[in-house]
Amino acid sequence: MKVIQLLTRNAQEFRSFLQSRNINLEFMEESDGSTTLQIRETLKSGARIRILVVFNKNNSLVSIYGGDFITGINPGKKDYMYQAVNELNSKYTYLKFVMGNDSLMAQSFALFDNNFKSEVVMDMILAMLDIIEEEYPRLMRIIWS
Repeated sequence: MKVIQLLTRNAQEFRSFLQSRNINLEFMEESDGSTTLQIRETLKSGARIRILVVFNKNNSLVSIYGGDFITGINPGKKDYMYQAVNELNSKYTYLKFVMGNDSLMAQSFALFDNNFKSEVVMDMILAMLDIIEEEYPRLMRIIWS
């Protein structure tokens, strides 16, 4: 017996888009009806990042989270990191950085109303990776100083 995975319509479109480019990734159906895709990358700067793409069950929202690229932030450096995060959030309007307890995450969202475009989601993922690649050395200098 073969188990059929029920992905959201937008996730199915994005999976087909990736497969047409010989990129095969595993999509997961979540208990709330959403579909997730997890990507792990190591950037040229040395940052290792986990990208989580969430396609909501209504096919109206795609949420992209970039995490794990900066963890273990020393409490003594948090004020400096908050200042850097505020500067980054002023600089980038479509990507936001968020401080957790001892880590930094990036997030971006796209709304769709029966007009889903896989290219938009791919552009958002690539833009997130580019921005993190560019800003990672500066953020790490704050942590190491």
